[in-house]
Amino acid sequence: LTKKVAMTSTRHDIEELFRTLASDGAIPISTLEDALMDEGVKEDLIRSAIKKLDKERKRKLTLEQFRGISDLNGGLLERALRGQLVIPDFNTFSRDLAEIYEEVEKNESGANADYIPQLARQDPDQFGLVVYTVDGQVYSRGAVDVGFTVQSCSKPITYAMAETLLGVDKVKQHVGHEPSGKSFNAFVLDSKSLPHNPMINAGAIMTASLLQPDMEPSDRFDYVLSIWKRLAGGNHIGFDNATYLSELRHADRNFALAYFMKSAGAFGDAVTTSDGLQRNLEFYFQCCSIFATCEDMASVAATLANGGTHPVTGDKIFAPATVRNTLSLMFSCGMYDYSGEYAYSIGLPAKSGVAGCVMCVVPNVMGMATWSPRLDAQGNSVRGVDFFTRLTQRYALHVFDDTSSGASRKRNVRARLPADSVMNSISQMCYGASQGDLTLLRQLRIAGVDVSSTDYDQRAPLHLAAAEGRLKTTMWLLSEGANPVQKDRWGVTPLEEAKNNGQVKTAAAIQAAIDALPQ
Repeated sequence: LTKKVAMTSTRHDIEELFRTLASDGAIPISTLEDALMDEGVKEDLIRSAIKKLDKERKRKLTLEQFRGISDLNGGLLERALRGQLVIPDFNTFSRDLAEIYEEVEKNESGANADYIPQLARQDPDQFGLVVYTVDGQVYSRGAVDVGFTVQSCSKPITYAMAETLLGVDKVKQHVGHEPSGKSFNAFVLDSKSLPHNPMINAGAIMTASLLQPDMEPSDRFDYVLSIWKRLAGGNHIGFDNATYLSELRHADRNFALAYFMKSAGAFGDAVTTSDGLQRNLEFYFQCCSIFATCEDMASVAATLANGGTHPVTGDKIFAPATVRNTLSLMFSCGMYDYSGEYAYSIGLPAKSGVAGCVMCVVPNVMGMATWSPRLDAQGNSVRGVDFFTRLTQRYALHVFDDTSSGASRKRNVRARLPADSVMNSISQMCYGASQGDLTLLRQLRIAGVDVSSTDYDQRAPLHLAAAEGRLKTTMWLLSEGANPVQKDRWGVTPLEEAKNNGQVKTAAAIQAAIDALPQ
């Protein structure tokens, strides 16, 4: 199946794909929308594509119009229709995400950060989740459009900007790459009198000081904000001035850390005066007070997962080598004093912030973000850690998980579950019919599987769709030539299956098809 479907697009292939979607010589826009949404493609991408393809707003596409889909978004939409996106069984994955979300939502342990009033006042019950793949597939649930300050989630981005501007060697003269083994705000430097890494406060203050130090303060912050907006795919990224002022007022320890590094010579010649130190600390607090949503943070994480290029806009923001270095630091140092255990148990690059966000990256697959304000003793979101723990228990996402031998019982997110099993193409067709998975059925049809094929009990896909009440699937199977009077080994027809299971609508559709048969 994979070899048959995953071929280079040709004129013939497009025609075959068109026929699987078309009705009466045209593809209804609603059919195209449903097929793309089943694959998890972002709604704004679908709307934009349809606007380009259906210029006359007739709500249907001819073959000639449909040919244009190959040129949209680098062929992304055509690959989606063929089930060739990075997570091919996005429906199943979404259902699992929903189950895990509901389990984690019940976890009400922990408490909001309270060192500044703005964080303490956040509604502790809010919980958002967004998954954003490198192919632009998106799943979202909960408080995904509620804004919060990024706090320490700014640290990896600040580091990536510093490395982009100055190069690895220059940045390495001011900050190390080692876990400190101490609290994130501890008064400790490495053997070279440098902060241990950019993910702790001392290291983040240092990397912030390296960003455009000669710019006017307003232009300097605008530069950082512009990078964040690109990472978020052009979405609005804001600034929370109230949080910034509170951070500045309660900054004694961070000021002490900065003076500690200055006295050790860690800044070099870049910061030599108290005024210079003040300006850089204010800039650091501004970076922490950037205002974003869970959707924005998942977009940022997806850009990192995609090697520094935004999955949808195609904007190349960071070089792949810079992203590799950034993710390495997130993997070893990104979760405060829980970093080692997180790497051991969950095994993914991640960064948390005290406002309740955790952004997590699966390289070459997806970026994820959770937001829930209640924190554990290490300063990480309780629900965030709980979610990623449960996810990696179910799916083989840990960087060291075995996905090749088949010994692991975890699921491989990059494989369509039915195709990974021992089922052949006929049983895949029956499975797709029972689940209402039209995308899978269309792919099998393209590959040449007969819609009237039967399993060992002589049950055809139409039997399964009828019994489960899958009306859209039933209509599609009938339109593709499924036999409405086909009998299984017990002599039962699809119509009788529908009636026996109380599926009134599917029974009516099959009866109409039978009535239309030649006498």
